[in-house]
Amino acid sequence: MKLTVCDKVVVCDNEEIECDGERAVGVSVHGEVKMPALVQFVDGMTLLDAITAVGGLTNWANKNVILSRNKKRQTHDLRKLTLSSAKDVLLQPNDKIIVTHR
Repeated sequence: MKLTVCDKVVVCDNEEIECDGERAVGVSVHGEVKMPALVQFVDGMTLLDAITAVGGLTNWANKNVILSRNKKRQTHDLRKLTLSSAKDVLLQPNDKIIVTHR
């Protein structure tokens, strides 16, 4: 699965962006990640895929990340997700991933 990052884009909820000339719906990944960005959504994309697409976590990242979807927030423990890919969370267009400082 190839993921692309749209650099320097600030968007609001449910807003579409132009990325490489194509209309794209993204997943926002920000906080304690190496390159916070809006990642172009791809069917089958998981939480770990999106974090990998932005270069991974910083040294100060909390391993409990927040997934915000439709105004609801869930916390996911990355340590558990990395132990079993079966537990990785499928993303949806316009999801927001927030990695807080530990």
